[in-house]
Amino acid sequence: MTLFRSKHYKSKRTPRQRLIKQCDDLVRLIVRNRDKVCQRTGKTKNLQVAHWKTRGNLSLRWDLDNVVLLNAGKHIWWAHTKPEEFKEFMIKRLGLEKAEQLDLKARYRPSPIRLSDLVLIKIYLEQVLDEQEGL
Repeated sequence: MTLFRSKHYKSKRTPRQRLIKQCDDLVRLIVRNRDKVCQRTGKTKNLQVAHWKTRGNLSLRWDLDNVVLLNAGKHIWWAHTKPEEFKEFMIKRLGLEKAEQLDLKARYRPSPIRLSDLVLIKIYLEQVLDEQEGL
């Protein structure tokens, strides 16, 4: 058995998995364009998109208010190990009303996101990216 994929290897990702990846990639581009630097330290290297509310919650995974650009150290060693400080940071960043709306959305568990929902999310994110690039 070979450890490397041949160039004729076909991905076994489902259309749903491909759309989720595409939406994740779009959010990453949008947040990098929007924030440009680590929003905690101002650093410009090793930047990562950090989710305040877990990205496992698909109703918030692509919500642009739920994501912020952090350098890798702040993402892992601050946002994940000091969630209360991260929460305070996000409340200051968003304002109390938007933060409370995200809290409510995080508690609300809608039915699973359908393929058609993912297509619409992708279209919306592409429009946001186009608007950013058109500025």
